[in-house]
Order: sequence, then C-alpha cells, then structure tokens
Amino acid sequence: METTNQNREPKFKIGDKVKVKDDAVYGEKYNLISLLENATPKGKVFTIKKVDPCDDNPDYLLDNGSFVGEDALELAEPQASDLLTSVIQDLKDREIKGIENYGTSMDRTDLTQKEWIQHAYEEALDLALYLKKIMTQ
Repeated sequence: METTNQNREPKFKIGDKVKVKDDAVYGEKYNLISLLENATPKGKVFTIKKVDPCDDNPDYLLDNGSFVGEDALELAEPQASDLLTSVIQDLKDREIKGIENYGTSMDRTDLTQKEWIQHAYEEALDLALYLKKIMTQ
C-alpha cells in the first residue's frame, strides 16, 4: 500500500525568495500548474505569495501569478539590497572616471604603500571637510 505524507510541512513559506531550478523541465518533469517559460524564467527570483499544501508536492503561488510545484523550486541566494546595488554601480562609475582622468586603475603598481596611505589620508580630509560643511549649514 502506497502512502503519501499529506500532513508534512511545506518546504517554503509565504515571503520566501525562490527561483525555478535550472534543471526544471516546463510541464513535464515537475508539477508546474500554470508555469510558462517566458512568464517564470529559470534563475529569476520570485516571492512566494500563497502556499497550497494539497499533496506530497505542495504548490506555490509566485508574485508573477504562476503556480509552481515544490520540486521545481529552490531557495534563491540572498539578493543584494537596492542600496548595495547602487553603491556597487557608483564604485564602477568612479573607477571608469578615474581611468579616464588619470589613465590608470587601482590595479596600478607604481605607488608605494606610503604613497597609497597619503592618498587615502587626503581623501579622508576631503570627506571631513564635506561633512563639516553639511553639519554647519
């Protein structure tokens, strides 16, 4: 007699960030109810909005409106915040500007450690002036 564990806890919960597994086969290997490859692409991160623990393979409503079976999903890696993403872009932009202005990147090897410290100290002094200016306005 085959039994199923209909009372087990679902693997994911509402609010979890998930993605469709890279090896998911749309409409075949996995229990994908209304999943279309273009609507729910593999690798894209979705948020679980509802859990339907109907059987051995619970279904999950994603924030794009697709229902996806549990065996087709995996937890997404933590995603960078919008703030961090913005800072990373600022760093990339800053490096490009530095290369345009000085003809070299931070990979340069022509400065001694003492010279790098001097540059960092001067940048810190500029920062102190900017902060003091803001504080006194």
